[in-house]
Amino acid sequence: MQTDIEFCVLTKFSQVSDLLKSVFNLSGQQIKKSALSKNFLERPLEARATVRLPLSLTNHREIYPLYEGPLPSVIEETSEFLAIHKPAGVHTVSQDYHLDANLCSWLASCGRAALLRVNAEAADRGLLWRLDRETSGLILYAKSDTIYSSLRANFLNIFRRKYYLAVVDGTSRDQDSLSHELISYGPRGSLMKVSSPGAVATLSYVTLARKDQRSLLLVKLDTGHRHQIRVQLAHVGHPILGDTLYGGSPAERLYLHCWRYEVQGRVWQDDEAELFNDFFDLHGLLQVIHDKLI
Repeated sequence: MQTDIEFCVLTKFSQVSDLLKSVFNLSGQQIKKSALSKNFLERPLEARATVRLPLSLTNHREIYPLYEGPLPSVIEETSEFLAIHKPAGVHTVSQDYHLDANLCSWLASCGRAALLRVNAEAADRGLLWRLDRETSGLILYAKSDTIYSSLRANFLNIFRRKYYLAVVDGTSRDQDSLSHELISYGPRGSLMKVSSPGAVATLSYVTLARKDQRSLLLVKLDTGHRHQIRVQLAHVGHPILGDTLYGGSPAERLYLHCWRYEVQGRVWQDDEAELFNDFFDLHGLLQVIHDKLI
C-alpha cells in the first residue's frame, strides 16, 4: 500500500511546515506528532519544487475507503439514525489515514459513504459517542447535520440512561454506587486513575450473576469520562476481565459491552456481546434483565 505521495508546489513556501499548515490545514500539534524530522519540516520550497509527504498527513480529514477486521452490523435504521453494533477490536474512528478497522471506513466500504458527509470536518462524522477499541456494543450514527448538532448540544440532558454489561474479576456486591475523581496520566494522557482533584465520575451497578470468582454486572453510567467504567471498577477491586491495562486477568477480549441507550424516550439496545456466553448465560439473563434496570 502506498504510504506517501509526491506533490509539486506552484508557489514558494519558506518551509515545508508552512505548506502543511496552509494547504492541508494541519495544526502545529499534528505536525509535531508526525514522524517528519525537524530538518525536513524546515526545508524551504521554491515554486515548482516537488516534495513527498505521508498520506496520513495530507489525507488526515479523509476516510480510508477500505475495511479489514471484525465486521460491524446494523441493528436498526430509521430516517434519523443508524444503530450499529461495534465488535471488540474495532476503532470507533480512524486513528490515522491508513487501513485500520474503524466504523467510518466500514461505512465507506459497504456503500454508505454518503453518511460520511454528516459533520464532515470532524473525525467522528455522525457518530454520537465513542467506545474504546476493546469495548463492543451499541453506537448511534446521526444521518443529518441537524440531528447531530441538536443531540450533541444537549448530550447530557438527552442521553441520561446508559447501560453497559461487564464481566469482572472477583465476587462483587449485589449492588453499589461509585463516585470518584479521575485524572489522566501516562503518555499523552492516555491513561486514567483515581486521584484528587479531578473530574467527578459516577456510576452504579447491580450484579446479575456470579460464577468461578467472576461476576456479571449491569452498569448504569451517569457521567462519560474516558476509561471511566474500567478505572472505577478496578479501583474497588473488580477489574474487567481482559483489561490487563487496569489489572484485569488476561482473556480473549475486554469483557465490556455497551448494551443500551435511552434517547428522547426511545430505547436502543445491542444484545450481541461476543464471548460473554462463554462465562454466563447472557442470552437467558437478557430475558429478565429489564427488571434489574437501575
